[in-house]
Amino acid sequence: MVAIGRNEGERLRRCLESASQQAEAIVYVDSASTDGSVTLARALGVDTVELDMSTPFTAARARNEGFRRLLEVCPQVELVQFVDGDCEIVSGWPERARQELEARPDTAVVCGRRRERFPDATVYNALCDLEWDTPVGEAEACGGDALMRVEPFRAVGAYRASLIAGEEPELCLRLRGAGWKVVRLDADMTLHDAAMTGFGQWWQRNVRAGHAFAEVSWLHRGGPLRLWARETRSNWFWGLLLPLLALAGAWWTWGLSLALLLGYPVLAWRVYRGRRRRGDRRRAAALYARFCVLGKFAQMVGQLRYHRHRLLARQSTLIEYKQAATPPAGKAPLHVAYLVNQYPHVSHSFIRREIVALEALGVTVERFSVRPSSAGLVDPADQAEQRRTQILLGVGLIGLLGAFLWTALTRPWRWLKALRRAVRLGRRSERGVLRHLVYLAEACVLLRRLRRCGAGHLHAHFGTNSAAVALLTRLLGGPPYSFTVHGPEEFDHPQELSLGDKIENAAFIIAISSFGRSQLFRWCRYVDWPKIELVRCGVDAAFLNDGPQPVPETNRLVCVGRLSEQKGQLLLLEALGRLAAEGIPFEMVLAGDGPMRGTVEQQIKRLGLGGRVRVTGWLSNHAVRQEILAARVLVLPSFAEGLPVVLMEALALGRPVLTTAIAGIPELVENGVNGWLVPAGSVDALADGLRQALQTSVERLAQMGKAGTVRVAAMHDAQREAARLAELFEKKN
Repeated sequence: MVAIGRNEGERLRRCLESASQQAEAIVYVDSASTDGSVTLARALGVDTVELDMSTPFTAARARNEGFRRLLEVCPQVELVQFVDGDCEIVSGWPERARQELEARPDTAVVCGRRRERFPDATVYNALCDLEWDTPVGEAEACGGDALMRVEPFRAVGAYRASLIAGEEPELCLRLRGAGWKVVRLDADMTLHDAAMTGFGQWWQRNVRAGHAFAEVSWLHRGGPLRLWARETRSNWFWGLLLPLLALAGAWWTWGLSLALLLGYPVLAWRVYRGRRRRGDRRRAAALYARFCVLGKFAQMVGQLRYHRHRLLARQSTLIEYKQAATPPAGKAPLHVAYLVNQYPHVSHSFIRREIVALEALGVTVERFSVRPSSAGLVDPADQAEQRRTQILLGVGLIGLLGAFLWTALTRPWRWLKALRRAVRLGRRSERGVLRHLVYLAEACVLLRRLRRCGAGHLHAHFGTNSAAVALLTRLLGGPPYSFTVHGPEEFDHPQELSLGDKIENAAFIIAISSFGRSQLFRWCRYVDWPKIELVRCGVDAAFLNDGPQPVPETNRLVCVGRLSEQKGQLLLLEALGRLAAEGIPFEMVLAGDGPMRGTVEQQIKRLGLGGRVRVTGWLSNHAVRQEILAARVLVLPSFAEGLPVVLMEALALGRPVLTTAIAGIPELVENGVNGWLVPAGSVDALADGLRQALQTSVERLAQMGKAGTVRVAAMHDAQREAARLAELFEKKN
């Protein structure tokens, strides 16, 4: 016997144990299982082959590899039973089939009745059980389970390894062309466990069938024997031509052409009558008829997929519908994907640190960005990240539209569900429905890339459009998702951003501060509160190991941040203007760039601060670090924040900070201990704070800086926080 499988779990145990009682030799071929199948097979004493997955996998190739190994183990073997790893061989079947082959010297293949183990568990299992009930007697083909004569099997060249589906009927076609017969016996052969619990699995299985119809019929077109030509024509007619004629002609015929759609009930009635004549009960026949009609569309998708690959000279890849039967044995390596609206970005170094820390823990991280960064990347680390990041909008308008339509065809119910949600999100948002349909198209692109890379979890940063794309990707059938909320935008527009919806559908949510966590509590259901976890942003060893650095004898201050309204640089300039009028010496460096740079420069000129205030533009991380070290205090007069990472960086380097008492900042900055906290929006308070920062002795500043370094090390170690995040990725999925 030759058994093949991938992540079959207990199904494989039943298969191999049933085989060991009825075969002289067994070979099991495993196709990169992650559930311990190889260990299980070897523990049962079964000769096991691990398929080389560097070559595209097909079940046909796996069976051929198993057969080659069987000949090495038993070179004199005359009969081989092929069986799928999710099937249990019925006691007595091999002997019954052997006797039939002895009585029929012109027969190469004998198969029997494959039955579903749990036909009543789901309608999809019931459909499989009906499908397995094929006519008894001489047949055109067999399925994956069959007893074969070795010599004719070798003579026709075994299975065609390139076929991703339909390899058994194609083999039988060649055997019949060589003069051999295929016979289906009225006897139970195997118990099969389809384990189909959802419509999406059934749909994918039919897409695979359509692909097989197209590939095999095209392969043998014009030959003396043909297979599936009728099924192929039927798919084209019912799955594409008829609906196109009905819909395309509706405008010109005042809707009369829609009457063509009445052909579907007629088709269902014909299938129903056929199944009733074969002995099916009314309910079973009706179920089969309905899904037979619906399957025409899925099979048409499979045919289109094959012909698209053929015309583009691409190798088709396996179309799977099953999930692993059991959770992976042991601790499998984590494989996650990150999604950000713009990544890398000059202000997102904390995301890069988080990814690097996760990778240091052995987590595989795929990087995705909705759009390319709008700011020039000057940091070498950001430039390196840019080369590793996939841009969803990089596919262009045609690529977005293609992914959108392809997903609609291949996952219609999931696509409709995601479409309804996108419309609902759009109606709540100022960005509108059209923008959210673009998000849905982006989700379609992301879904295909996630399936290609194999990531098992999607994590987004920010609860804005990246979280919306993650939600829609999940509804399309993508992996579980989570997202980190930083604020303040999410807290300013929670209803417009549908923050509650995003939280409800997520596996978990990360808040970067206790304040942020409390705000999320406000905008989600109480039952979702346990999903909200606290994982702080962090700084890496480059800061933690080097601090605290000596405070220089200087009157220089530095403000690091995007030049925008919420960062408060215009208020800072007013406060500095007061100090200048008082004759207090200082130098201020505004490290950053942004939409308000022109306004900031005008304000500097108006206040006569040209010789005291310098705007640097965007800087590399190293240059920002040097500016912080060259200053005595870092100043951040923000009006709205989450918890700025630059505060952590400055404190880690031993520089006290002067900032506003908003959001999560007081969780890090202690007034008079490691910095100064002032009310946001108060020029008077900010000016007083600046005076203190400039007049405090270097010795006292060093003490405050040291206290800040200790606090950052205790609360914001990037490696420790990444370990917490990795634990959540593993635990919540």
